[in-house]
Amino acid sequence: MTDSEFHTIFPAHPAYRWLALSSGVVALLLMWELRQGLTWGMAGGSVVALAAAGYWGRLALCRVELSATQVQLVAPAAAPRRVERRQIAQVYAEGRLLPAALVLYHPRRADGLFDHEELRSLSLPAVVGLDDLVAALGGESMEHPGR
Repeated sequence: MTDSEFHTIFPAHPAYRWLALSSGVVALLLMWELRQGLTWGMAGGSVVALAAAGYWGRLALCRVELSATQVQLVAPAAAPRRVERRQIAQVYAEGRLLPAALVLYHPRRADGLFDHEELRSLSLPAVVGLDDLVAALGGESMEHPGR
């Protein structure tokens, strides 16, 4: 499916950018302190902060694309993960600090049919317009549980 066939794009929540930026600043400050002498605590803290900055930065660059027939998670350095709407069993919005959507779906078997005995999950990052995304997929939003 081409990019023009997706009619709704949900970008990642801006909080991911702030988390990536703050982790990067902490990493730089710890590395700056390493100039005075190598300590294992500072070196380990720098590595952890850099890893956190990379993790949050990757989430900041994710997006969820929605078309009439499927939902797609696009993340940097990874193949897009697509789930057809007719595969979807349930959709939940969950989380407190950064609520995100969880899509439960039936995978395809080798013969191309859906396996209704098995469920797989697609965890979507927190996005701008999460309630609209969950409602479009027919799930329960956090504002209107039981809908």
